[in-house]
Amino acid sequence: MGWDFDKFRNTELDKLFKRAGDYNLILTTSLWNYGDPQDMRPLIPKWREYLERGGIVVLTDMAYPPMCDWLSDWDKELRIEYRNAFRDLGEGAALDISSPSKFLTTPHRWTTLTYWAHFRRWGAKYRVWAKTKAGTAVGLVAQIGRGVLIVTTAFGFPPEMLENLFVNAVQLKGGAFVGWRQIPEEPPPGELRFELLVENLRDRPLSVEVLPILKSAEEGELTRGKPILVRLRPRERRSLPFSFRCFKRGSFEIVARYRTERMTEGYYEVVGRFCIPPLLRVGLNRRIFLRSDTLKATVNLTPPFGDASRCSLSLILVGRGGSLSLYRRPSGAREVKVTFPARRLPPGQYRLKAEASYNGKPRERQALEVPFEVVRGERPPLVCRIGKRGELIVNGEPVFPIGIYHVGREDLRRIKELGFNCVTGPIYRPHQWRLTESQRLWHDEAHKQGLWVITELSEYIRGGRRNFPQVASIVSELRLHPATLVHYAIDEPHGYGISPDVVRKMCEVIREADPDHPTLVLEVPAKVSVYAAIGDITATDPYAITTGVPKSLAWVGKAIREAVKASKGKPVWATIQVHRQPPPTKNRYPTPAEVRCMTYLALNNGAKGLLFYAWGDVYRLPDGRVWASGMRYNRKMQEFFVKFNRELAEVGICY
Repeated sequence: MGWDFDKFRNTELDKLFKRAGDYNLILTTSLWNYGDPQDMRPLIPKWREYLERGGIVVLTDMAYPPMCDWLSDWDKELRIEYRNAFRDLGEGAALDISSPSKFLTTPHRWTTLTYWAHFRRWGAKYRVWAKTKAGTAVGLVAQIGRGVLIVTTAFGFPPEMLENLFVNAVQLKGGAFVGWRQIPEEPPPGELRFELLVENLRDRPLSVEVLPILKSAEEGELTRGKPILVRLRPRERRSLPFSFRCFKRGSFEIVARYRTERMTEGYYEVVGRFCIPPLLRVGLNRRIFLRSDTLKATVNLTPPFGDASRCSLSLILVGRGGSLSLYRRPSGAREVKVTFPARRLPPGQYRLKAEASYNGKPRERQALEVPFEVVRGERPPLVCRIGKRGELIVNGEPVFPIGIYHVGREDLRRIKELGFNCVTGPIYRPHQWRLTESQRLWHDEAHKQGLWVITELSEYIRGGRRNFPQVASIVSELRLHPATLVHYAIDEPHGYGISPDVVRKMCEVIREADPDHPTLVLEVPAKVSVYAAIGDITATDPYAITTGVPKSLAWVGKAIREAVKASKGKPVWATIQVHRQPPPTKNRYPTPAEVRCMTYLALNNGAKGLLFYAWGDVYRLPDGRVWASGMRYNRKMQEFFVKFNRELAEVGICY
C-alpha cells in the first residue's frame, strides 16, 4: 500500500505510546491481545490521549475478553457484548450489503468481511458501519475528541478495505465526506468531466475548501483547477462538477485536496484513478487450428473525444509467403471485428500488423504487431462441451466432474487415488502471458495422473486489473494442453468489487481465445444471482460449518436451488466444504456424514458438477504455529473419499 509502518507486540505498548505522536493510525492484528494477554486498563489514559489529539485506532478481531472487556472500564458508552454470530444467527450472520455504509463502498466497494463473531449490544457512543442480516453489528465507530475509534469483529483486511477504514476515519475527523462519483474507467482523451460529492457529516454548518488536481502516473501533476470554498448547512450534500482537457494517454489520478475548519493537520486528499487507453488495441486468438478455426481479430479504437468517424485503420496479415490486406478504410466505429478462415493459411508463424490514425495527426498515429500461430489438425486434444441436460461432454463422452482445489504437483497422484477426476490449476500471476516452466510441469503431471484441470484465471481481473490481452494469450496456450477441461474465469467477483460487465467481458475474451472449453464463474450464495449465467457454468460455495453443530444443513440445498433458478438453464456446480475455515476461531472440519449430506443436498437441488474445497490450505497464526485447514491434513476425510468418490462417479451422471 506504500504506507510506512512499525510493528509493536502487545507487550510493547508503553514503547508505542512514547512514539504515538509519530503515527496517525494504530491498527491491531487478529488475536492482538490473545496470546500473553496484557491488562489494558492501566493504558486507558494513553489510548484516550492519542485519540483526543486526533489519532485513529482500529481494533480488529474484537471477540475475546482480554481484547474487549477493558473498553467498558474506559467508558460505559464504549462497551461491547460479543458472541458467536453463526451459532446465534445461522443464515442471519451473513454480512448485510443491501445498503452498505461508506466504510464498505468508499473509495473501494468491498462487500466481504471475514468474521465469526458479532456485537449483540454496544454503547451509545458507537455508530454501526457494518452489520449482519439479522441487524447486529460487526463494525462500530466512535469519535473520541478529535480522533476516531473503530472496533470490529472482522480481521484479515485486504489493502482495499484498510484504505476504506482510514479514508472514512479521516473524513469523520474533518466532519465532511468528500468523494468522487462514477469516474469512467477508460475515457477517451479530450474533455474529461468529473463530479465530486461533498457532504457535511455534522449537525452544524461547515465550510470545505476543495482544490482539484489532475496527475499523470508518468509525469506527476499536470494541471490544477481553481480552489472552491463550499459552505454547507447541517447534513447538507452537494455535487461539484469539474472538467479538465487532457490529450495524453496512460494512467491518471484525479485528486480532490480538501480541508475543513475542524482539520488541524493540513489537507487531505481523495483520489480517483482512471486510464486513457492507447489509440489502438488488438485482441486475437493466438493459436488457430488449420481445419476448423477462424482467425478472429477484435480492434478497439480510443480516439480523442471518442470520435471514430475521423479514424483510419489498416490490418495486414504477414507470413513467410508475403502479406495480405484484411482491412483498410475509415473505421467509423470504436470496435472493428475481422475474421479470416484458417484453412487458407499454411501452418506456421504469422503476424497481424495493425495501424490506426486520427484526423491525420502524427501524434495520433499508432502501429503494432500481434503474433499468432496456425497449427495442423482439426481440434485440440480435449474438447469439452455442455450437453442438453447440463452435463459435461468430453471428447464426445458424458462426464461427471468431481474436483478439488489447491493441489501441489507432489500430491496429484494422491488426488487420483482418492477418486477425484479434476483439480483447479495453479493461480497464474496477473501479468504473465505464457505458462512458466513449473506451471507447465504441473499441468503435464496432472495429465499423466489422469486428471483434468480447471484453469484458475481470477488474478487477471482482480485488484482493478483488466489484463485481457494476457488472458487471451495464456488461454490460447491452455487450449492446446490435453488436461484442460474448464476455464475458471473468476472466483467470488463481488467481494473484489468486480462488476458483472467486467466478468462478462472476461468470459468473452476467454471464449474468443478458446471456443473448445467452457467458462465457469463462482460467486457466494448471497450474490450468485447477480453473476449467474454470465459464464457457461455458474458455481456457488455454501460453506455451512464453522465451530459448533449447525441447526440445519438445508441452506446448502437452498443455495443451489436459487443458483439454478438464476442461471436460466445453464448448469450449476456446487463447491462443497471439506476444510475447516480460517483462524482465529476454533473452527472444525465437517464430518464425513456432513459432507455426504451437503453433497446430496446439492445434487438433489440441481447441481451438475462438484468441487470440494480444499486440499492443501494452511494458515500461519500470529504466534508462528501452523493452522492446517485443507483435507490434506485430515486422514479420516481422505479415507471417506476413497469410497465416496466411487459412489459419486456412479450416480453423479444420473443427476
